[in-house]
Amino acid sequence: MSGLVLGLALELARAGQEAVLSQPGRGDFCYSRDIAAGLAALAEAPALGQTIYNLGAGTALTVEDWCRAVATVVPSRSIASTGFM
Repeated sequence: MSGLVLGLALELARAGQEAVLSQPGRGDFCYSRDIAAGLAALAEAPALGQTIYNLGAGTALTVEDWCRAVATVVPSRSIASTGFM
């Protein structure tokens, strides 16, 4: 599931419109500005101790998990998954 699709679903939910996500998936969903801040911090660091950095949250979630998390902060609860994996 792409970030663009999830972003559009979130905007629809915020606007009180229904958004149903039918594509199964599992991913480490991150806020793009958090990732950008992490990349900027790495770029500006005077020295790095490693060669590879993981800027994700480190937790794989299903699309259903993501929908439940959104429902806790978007009062309309108008975002859902069809639930198939």
